[in-house]
Amino acid sequence: MSRDAIVRILLTVTLFASAVNVWAGVSIDMVPVDNSGNVADGTGYGAVGYSYQIGKYEVTAAQYAAFLNAVAATDPYGLYSTSMWTALSGCKIQRSGESGSYTYSVASDYSNRPVNCVSWYDALRFVNWLQNGQGNGSTEQGTYTITGTGPDWTVGIPSAAVRATWTAGNGHWVLPSENEWYKAAYHKNDGPTGNYWDYPTGVDAPSTPGHDMTETTNPGNNANYWGTSIPLDSPYYTTNRGEFQLSDSAYGTYDQGGNVWEWNQTRIALRGGSFVYPSAALLATARGGYGTGGPLVPEFETPDVGFRVAFVPESIPGDTNRDGKVDDDDAKTLAAHWGQTGGWAQGDFNNDTVINTLDTAILAAHWGHGVTVEQGNPSTAVPEPTVLAMLACLVLVVGGRRARGENVLRARP
Repeated sequence: MSRDAIVRILLTVTLFASAVNVWAGVSIDMVPVDNSGNVADGTGYGAVGYSYQIGKYEVTAAQYAAFLNAVAATDPYGLYSTSMWTALSGCKIQRSGESGSYTYSVASDYSNRPVNCVSWYDALRFVNWLQNGQGNGSTEQGTYTITGTGPDWTVGIPSAAVRATWTAGNGHWVLPSENEWYKAAYHKNDGPTGNYWDYPTGVDAPSTPGHDMTETTNPGNNANYWGTSIPLDSPYYTTNRGEFQLSDSAYGTYDQGGNVWEWNQTRIALRGGSFVYPSAALLATARGGYGTGGPLVPEFETPDVGFRVAFVPESIPGDTNRDGKVDDDDAKTLAAHWGQTGGWAQGDFNNDTVINTLDTAILAAHWGHGVTVEQGNPSTAVPEPTVLAMLACLVLVVGGRRARGENVLRARP
């Protein structure tokens, strides 16, 4: 079968399958961070020798509640903090039931606000859960090996050198290293340079971010930190993810300045400031332990501390499940979420929050990447017979839409 025929089938099946839903896990919106080999700035931070992805937003209360419901029916590792519910500025995740049958829910108006009251260990275990496919995946093994007895567990951490050896077919969810976090927040995204902003909102001192939630200018240069109006989004102390829609970093992340401090792999340092700290805490130079500069204990939990995740290396466009191949599984996933909103794991490869013909074209352009075939070019790999049969049936059902798919193909550069 020719490549064009495969592409036409892929385009057609995605137009058909909008009503199908076969994936119900936590979706993490990611942005790519390229310019590998960039230089550190004067602080000594920011140099990363490989491409990677980082969370566009902080991990939300809804995402963390899904994690708790999957793995914390008994909660032997203390993944839930009662302060999440009882603290005035907590993220309003509530636990119900008895040990062995705990369930967790989040107040609807807090779903898209960042999780808080989480420790460094909680963040690592969330990452391991992602790495192990979610569901009932292990929290103690994965990217990080966690052993011993709490609260002072022993953690095996992959070094930068180890991270650089990971390939697209062997990628890992991670808590970002301090350099990965720093680069995504402050680097100017202008090649492998040593050029950095003072603030994640893309400005240098003496300018400081404002508090304007209406974002009437571009760049917006606004953030949620301690100022004249507290809480900024009254009665909420944290803001919804992406609230400052024009104040993203040069790589497209939100709230790396303000909202909540964020854990990174270097457990002795929080980054980014929070809603109870002034604008100076958002500066690139504001590094250290909580409050006075340390020491910071990894079991520390407070309403103004959360985290975001990263994935190393950067994934192949079209590879929804990040297994290093663009194949039948990815086509099925994209088809199942056609027309819906979602992230990378649902098929949104261009980060415009909707799965549509643009994403189909991206998948088609990378079809067969990483797929081993017996003779020659991987790009000539074809779907397995059962998938071909399914796709062929769908082509017959939606034959009237086929021309629409072909127009998309011709529009590709």
